[in-house]
Amino acid sequence: MKQALVLSGGSVKGAFQAGAIAEVLNAGFRPQAIYGTSVGGLNGGFLVERFGRKPGIGEDEWPRVGEELVSFWQDKITSFKDIGRRRNFIELGLALLFNTFDGLLDTRKLHTLVHETLRREYLHTSPVRLSVCSVDIDSGKAVYADAKHIDILEFIIASTAIPIAMPVKTIGGVPFVDGGIREVAPLKQAIEEGAEEIVVIACQPQNMSSIAVERGNAEKLAGRLMDIVTNELLNNDIRRCEAINQLVPEDGRKVSRGALKGKRFIRLQVIRPEKELDIELQKFTSADIRRLIALGRQVAKESFQANASG
Repeated sequence: MKQALVLSGGSVKGAFQAGAIAEVLNAGFRPQAIYGTSVGGLNGGFLVERFGRKPGIGEDEWPRVGEELVSFWQDKITSFKDIGRRRNFIELGLALLFNTFDGLLDTRKLHTLVHETLRREYLHTSPVRLSVCSVDIDSGKAVYADAKHIDILEFIIASTAIPIAMPVKTIGGVPFVDGGIREVAPLKQAIEEGAEEIVVIACQPQNMSSIAVERGNAEKLAGRLMDIVTNELLNNDIRRCEAINQLVPEDGRKVSRGALKGKRFIRLQVIRPEKELDIELQKFTSADIRRLIALGRQVAKESFQANASG
């Protein structure tokens, strides 16, 4: 496998990712495999499924599918009401009383949207590979499902299930949640499966902003803590890959001995916003979605221009 696209999690910040993806495909990047976590799994699943609808991927099909993803966000995800609702105090109280708690939010609309938008048969026959990361709560391990898995749509849904906020997704009797608590962006998986050139599109900046957190608001505090953890996990993965690149041959040959045995040079491009994206899951508007899509396009275009001139 030569080229791979790695997509991070980020909830509705995935609109930024969608805009960046469109520009990456416009720039000529042609991944043979797409790896995604959380909303990255959803965006990746959309791309792979749409490629599966084509009898063959002509050169003009790549940018066209990228624009279809942008249209999906603009048309189908215009507010929180399109993907879920907040459970009321009575529902939450009864759930806690009878030990049936299943998330602060009801996301059945998101589940329906996934099933209405993506067809399992096209995912199965797509010429582009898909790997979606979610976490098995029982074992605590990251689990990767590919496009040919019979329950791939359920794994895409499971990968988006933010812990506590959203319902746990049970597949084959096993409970799964958002893959972002283990792998914010499945960079390591892409490398282990043979990718030689990787574009990572992350929804998180390298450096977090200093903001005043409402510590009395448990939901916002938990969200901020999750942002801190995922940001550090992502930075560590990227730094590790960059550090290895400094120590191995640039021609891609695997190191044959020593501490770096088996490691090789990876052509890596990371596209991410300069600062934290200003959007909230339960309060976003269609204008917010369009704004993030435009920003994603801009950041990706600038990244490719910088790489070309460098």
